[in-house]
Amino acid sequence: MEKRVRFYKALWYLAAFGFLFIWFSRIHPLVAYDGDDWLYLSYARKAIPLWKDWNPSRVLPEVLMPLCGAVAAFVVTPLTGDYIRSVTLVSALVVSGSIVVYLRCFARLMERRFSLSGFSSILLSMLFLALHFLVMRCEDSDNNYLFLCWDLTCYFYYLIPALLNCSLVMWMMAGFDRDLAREGSLEKKGLFVASVYFAIFSNLPGSVILAVYAGVRLLLALVKDRKSPHFWKPFFRQNMPELLIVAVWFVSAIFELTGGRALADMGYRLPLVQGLKETVYRFCKMVFSSNPFFLLFAFLAVIGAIALLAATKAKDNREKEALSAAGELILCAILMVAAIVILCVKVDVSYINRSEYVFGVYFYGFLLIFCALAYLLRRCPKLLLALPVVLCILISDINTSKNTFRDANYQGCDSNTCIAIMNDVIDQLRTAQEAGRSETTIHVPVSEPGDNWPMAFYAGNLISSTLYKHGVIPKRMEVTVLPDPDMNRKYALPVPEAAQFSSPQS
Repeated sequence: MEKRVRFYKALWYLAAFGFLFIWFSRIHPLVAYDGDDWLYLSYARKAIPLWKDWNPSRVLPEVLMPLCGAVAAFVVTPLTGDYIRSVTLVSALVVSGSIVVYLRCFARLMERRFSLSGFSSILLSMLFLALHFLVMRCEDSDNNYLFLCWDLTCYFYYLIPALLNCSLVMWMMAGFDRDLAREGSLEKKGLFVASVYFAIFSNLPGSVILAVYAGVRLLLALVKDRKSPHFWKPFFRQNMPELLIVAVWFVSAIFELTGGRALADMGYRLPLVQGLKETVYRFCKMVFSSNPFFLLFAFLAVIGAIALLAATKAKDNREKEALSAAGELILCAILMVAAIVILCVKVDVSYINRSEYVFGVYFYGFLLIFCALAYLLRRCPKLLLALPVVLCILISDINTSKNTFRDANYQGCDSNTCIAIMNDVIDQLRTAQEAGRSETTIHVPVSEPGDNWPMAFYAGNLISSTLYKHGVIPKRMEVTVLPDPDMNRKYALPVPEAAQFSSPQS
């Protein structure tokens, strides 16, 4: 029986990885397209916080993304012959792998803390994954989903850090950190320390997920044991990992506040009170406009668990465990909402509607729902019979007859069009180099007023530098970006009204 369960688990994780890899490489491919993508694909930094750097504490994304760029250039491109597609394949591989680790940690949490069987954890993992696509699916087309980011860079800067922090939270919730402290090998402890280091020094919207959980554990331990004699010494000894996590997170936040990006006048900001009102309003509107099937499912799971708890007179370990987990998660969710609201007020009010910023809020909300569902399954095991039907109903509401979800770029245009445009740009650079030129002008689509983002005026030299570093072109060139309406027409992109003129002469 145990071997069969392991086989089904392996089959499920392989299937999940395959689906996600196809999703991010073929259905909604991740494409190096805008100025940020071309900067950070080959960016080099030390793997330590850098005081007053542009992004002082964002160690993980600025180490991982250029590493993936190098692997794509020097390992995959020789096999595929297509640099842009190779970047997409490597990025899809890393993002898909990160999500599968996240799913694995969720399943282990369900098995370890809530004593569910292996088969039950597989079904709940399927449901857990589906909710990430369902919760924001409210329209027939161009919907957001929780694994959507605004460009390739944001997958490394926001989603991967969030997945790592969430995975660590679930690993700690399951009690594996206590086991590691008691009997873990030095190698495993070193891996845990490295994971926490990169999780904290990643990005504030992601790292706050772990910091909030560590803070809640400290608070609950303080409340539970404060009346014990000689309280402080055992408190510090038993809760040292959480204390270090919170302390190091504050260090990372201080570093980030000194950064050039934090000090720059960027984003949609309002006066404090007005900004708080606007951000809270946007957040509430987003939550209450969630998918109706998701809201119904969440309501039934939570209300059902509450009703069963209230009806159970003799409280045993199942009730105590459910109440303990729910208490942790409610506190975490409240603090997470507060932290993200404050962060969005400080950075950009509109970011509260971006899945990269609210991923942690939904994560804690999902865990609360599944805590209720796990309790129901433990008390009423026959409910498992209905779970496959519920899963099918919810999955059926994800897909629509139109292009259900938007692609991962600021304009929301088709990712294959972005691939074609970037290959066109590379061909322009190669043609100029074959002609012996050391500088050239590349034609790109006309975009938004100002800096022509995402194909910004300053992106030319970034593209040239990255392609040179990755061996795609033989030498670095001085590149001028020229927005050209003919490029919009060539690739069936709308031409902004301000650009309704004949294309400039090259």
